[in-house]
Amino acid sequence: GYTGVNATVQATLDTNNNNYYIYRIFLPFDTSSLPDDATISAATLSIYVTARDDTETGGDILLIQTSQASTSSLITDDYDQVAAINDGILTISSAVVGAYNDITLGATARGWISLTGFTYLGLRHRRDNDNSTPSGSAGSNKNLITLSTSEETGTSQDPKLTITYTSPTTTSTTTSTSTTST
Repeated sequence: GYTGVNATVQATLDTNNNNYYIYRIFLPFDTSSLPDDATISAATLSIYVTARDDTETGGDILLIQTSQASTSSLITDDYDQVAAINDGILTISSAVVGAYNDITLGATARGWISLTGFTYLGLRHRRDNDNSTPSGSAGSNKNLITLSTSEETGTSQDPKLTITYTSPTTTSTTTSTSTTST
């Protein structure tokens, strides 16, 4: 839902009951204030990491495009509204807890930025994205990151999207914050 102050990206096998747990994050950003004629030259998603566990090797968090129906709520059917194409990576083992961690949007992901409405980004664990079997125990929270959402008090830890663009009359950088959902 949209009410938690933290959200987790994870792909884990609970060895106690052989259940898999996959957590995804949906990050809609209102980018309608960008000029309609903007040419985007760079973009960075910044997430404030509050926890990580990288005891399983190969743990990456991937930037993906999402297509949920609403920017203010999620329904069960939205869980599958995530693309397999990724164009930005945060390696769990390199994530710094208690700080912003940046994910640079590649050319494909920059193409996902809407100049007229919302930009729908998300985070997905590599094992989820690649449909590969996770290992580890859910009880010990292996292979995950947890980040602050826009529901956290204040704005000092909100997810943010920083976009550098040009238009025929201006060069500028703008930052949008997200309404986060998991």
